[in-house]
Amino acid sequence: MRPLRRLLTALLTLAIVTFATFAGFERGVGSSDARTIAQRGTLEEREQTRRILDQRRGRVDPETGRERGVGERYLSWVGRVLSLDVVPVGEDPQSFRRRWFRSVGVSTGLGVAALLLASSLGAPLGYVL
Repeated sequence: MRPLRRLLTALLTLAIVTFATFAGFERGVGSSDARTIAQRGTLEEREQTRRILDQRRGRVDPETGRERGVGERYLSWVGRVLSLDVVPVGEDPQSFRRRWFRSVGVSTGLGVAALLLASSLGAPLGYVL
């Protein structure tokens, strides 16, 4: 019984973490979209930009024009992440991959630097204290 409980707890935690990640991603993209829309001149240009961005971000089904709910977008996002299809809709896959690999390199470098800093400061402090 205990292994089943641990598995269910792990799955619940995974679902909560993935939903929090999805929500953060949606919020970040939303504020980016708001800035893009605000830069447009007329009301018609802003509405057209909003429609294009809503389709590109998956908020609206491009075939039917129906607005997609949060749950539907979340499940679609999880499916894309699990299949490693993370290239945003309408973006050139090669340019995205170049940008992604450059970002991974920077993130790895920062992680290694943080680990070295924490280790070099933590060991002497642990010894003294």
